[in-house]
Amino acid sequence: MKVTKCLLNKKEPTAGKNAGPKIWHYTIWPNLLSILDEKEIKPLTLFSRLPEEMPSAWFSIHPDWELTVRKSIPDPVSGEMVGPLGRKALVRMGCPVARIQVDPELPFGSWTRYSPLSGLPKYVKRKIKNQAKRFGARRGDWRVLFAPVSSENWMAVEVYQDKNWIDLEDFLQDAEPELTREAKKALAGVWAV
Repeated sequence: MKVTKCLLNKKEPTAGKNAGPKIWHYTIWPNLLSILDEKEIKPLTLFSRLPEEMPSAWFSIHPDWELTVRKSIPDPVSGEMVGPLGRKALVRMGCPVARIQVDPELPFGSWTRYSPLSGLPKYVKRKIKNQAKRFGARRGDWRVLFAPVSSENWMAVEVYQDKNWIDLEDFLQDAEPELTREAKKALAGVWAV
């Protein structure tokens, strides 16, 4: 049985012409393991030095990858942090990327709704807009929540491999033993793998 079928309280999306796009939380392997272990996508702050910022969980309706998702990771040889890196560079450096599909009926806000509630100063909002433009991202794809999204509201967990998104369980069948061990440890007590 697939991990995403036996572990997720899979909710069928609304069907018909009013069905909206799929909503994804894009992340990297180490963060996915933490999310799986904690059974929720937690709201975080983007800028730790801004105490007025509201913690938020970010999502995207982009069907392949949210272009603003950039992460810094340790170089496998030197151990020094490199980045922030986009999907291609992360994968090239051996860091799998992942995504979690969530219930589209959750009370998401758009960038337009999030921005005035975020607690971010205008100059930071302008910087975010400029970065999105520079990376080719669309702010209209963004969805934001100020609350955690528990595993009961996840619909799929996928990992990017060979230029395709595949189910987490399929990925684990072919993954390096170290990745498989890490994932099974994170999944222990959450789902029966």
